[in-house]
Amino acid sequence: MQVRVIKSRADNPLAGLEAAAAIAALTFGYKLIPQSKAKNFEDYVEVVEDKGVRETIWIFNDLGVVDVAGEQVKLMTCLERFNDLEWCDANADSPIANVRHLHENHKLWRKFFSENKPMILMRRGDRVLKIRSDASEEDKNKWLKLL
Repeated sequence: MQVRVIKSRADNPLAGLEAAAAIAALTFGYKLIPQSKAKNFEDYVEVVEDKGVRETIWIFNDLGVVDVAGEQVKLMTCLERFNDLEWCDANADSPIANVRHLHENHKLWRKFFSENKPMILMRRGDRVLKIRSDASEEDKNKWLKLL
């Protein structure tokens, strides 16, 4: 049996590009090795220099090809294309590029929402006020008086 191992070292096992590549491969129809032959997925924390380092491993069966938009693509080729943002930009009509761009957009929006606070919406009758949730108490009180 020929296998392809994808490893990710990140606190969140779904945060890295490696995890996105593994999930993309599963989405396209590539298969993990049969569970009866060996473990096909591992997630553990290793202590390195007194710190816990999380590692996630996916083990794929690397024998076959998958039809990706009419093209027979080997797993390694799919992963290389997925990891090559320039290839994805140049081949924007490819499903591989679409999944990679989805990953990039999702990552940007997750970062945006983690770094920005929502507005506070207040209503009095038919009047509406939106205040930044991190506004000072002085600013909040000033705007509330106007509502």
